[in-house]
Amino acid sequence: MKKTVIIGGGIAGLSTGIFLQKRGFPTVIYEKNSVPGGIALPLTVDGFRFDFSCRCLNGIAVGRRHNLMLESGALYPRIPFDCSSPEIYENEGEVFRVEWNIESFRSLLFRLASPADARRIDRFFQTVEKFFEFSREPKERPFALLTFREKKDFLMHYRKYPIPFFKAMMTPSEKWIGEWESDSARRLWRALYPDHYSLYAFYTYMAARLYGNSGFPKGGAGELVNRLVETYRSSGGELITAAPVDEITVSNARVTGVRVGGRLIEADTVVAACNINAVLGKFLKGCLKIRPAVNLMKQGDLFYPLFTVCYGLKKQYGIPASFWLEDEKGVDGSPDLTNYRIEIHSSEGDSDTAPNGKSALVVNLRCDYFYWKNLKQKSGEAYLQYQLMVVDELNSCMERRFPGFIDSIETVRTLTPLSYEENADLYKGSWRGFAPTVYSLKNRIPRCVKGCRGLYFCGQSVAVGGGIDAVTEDAYDTAVSIETDSRR
Repeated sequence: MKKTVIIGGGIAGLSTGIFLQKRGFPTVIYEKNSVPGGIALPLTVDGFRFDFSCRCLNGIAVGRRHNLMLESGALYPRIPFDCSSPEIYENEGEVFRVEWNIESFRSLLFRLASPADARRIDRFFQTVEKFFEFSREPKERPFALLTFREKKDFLMHYRKYPIPFFKAMMTPSEKWIGEWESDSARRLWRALYPDHYSLYAFYTYMAARLYGNSGFPKGGAGELVNRLVETYRSSGGELITAAPVDEITVSNARVTGVRVGGRLIEADTVVAACNINAVLGKFLKGCLKIRPAVNLMKQGDLFYPLFTVCYGLKKQYGIPASFWLEDEKGVDGSPDLTNYRIEIHSSEGDSDTAPNGKSALVVNLRCDYFYWKNLKQKSGEAYLQYQLMVVDELNSCMERRFPGFIDSIETVRTLTPLSYEENADLYKGSWRGFAPTVYSLKNRIPRCVKGCRGLYFCGQSVAVGGGIDAVTEDAYDTAVSIETDSRR
């Protein structure tokens, strides 16, 4: 049996390799960087650790995704999590202190909502409970692989949930938020979740947070990646780093292998757990047109590209794990995009992220990918200078809120969207891929390519909304699809 080639050694690639190895399919992963992990890898500088993708992990306690992460090795039964830290959200002049448990959140809503919203509050918690129940349903095969009878049974089974899932998927949260009478309640919802995202994604997120199935893992993403690598290698998988793929070879509408460093590696199956744009353009030389993928790249919403500033501070400021700070002057992530709400993530609750008494902060600013791309192409010096200007603006903003902040800075590192694109192979530098909007969910990229047998897509391109838990489930679905197709 020829080895299945997996392009990309991030969470998706490693997890797919693990699930395939456990099913008796030998695999080899080619990772372009010198170390695996992709965007999940933390940045470590001068004793400070900055995590980008593992700030909040869903599926930490129960559910099908939890079980799959246990199987892959991403989690282990007694890993410590911080699930209790309150978070602060400022929006349109109001400050919301959110504690992620049912009773505290219910009390917050009743304080904010009008009497006319009381029934909406009850319906909200009823629906969240049902979504939590749904997340605990056993993991079946991907829907596309079910027989007609199995699909019918599946749909009949999920009729018990109060909002038909398909309808929720096709409804933007904005419509639901607009039904609330209280301005404060609407501001809270918009502070917590973008209102143009799917209502299904919103309820899935709230169910994980409110039912204690979401938290901040001690040790961060670096340890998670190490566990995946160890599980993959111990299962017999082969991981080759510093090995960028040049081409996916195709003959008679079937994959025949990949070229790596000019050498042809024969394979009947190739899993693209990497940048979808690179696959269609660079790897396939533009010979394969996948209409849903082309449409999604043209019209689908990506998670905002980010300009990220990592601060190592000499002291702690008591900043919660997540803090959305509102600032009148704002900070320009790029000249045409000013951030009046600043996204701050603190790791003060994790002693492993900074030396004793010190603090590590990750601050994200929305920005324009094409501005940074054009700037770097024109002038490397101007590219670096504008980074310094953004940091200076942000320093002033932080100083206004936390006096003495500038003097407490020990180290600073910046990442532009190009950093994410170059280091983690993310499409347009979007740190989590396609956002869960109605359009993106309706026009998902197919896992299997009809015009090219043996080619499978996996990871952020397919798992709309991203996240380690979603990508793990997508990796499982990919492995099951390959196993099913091999029997036909």
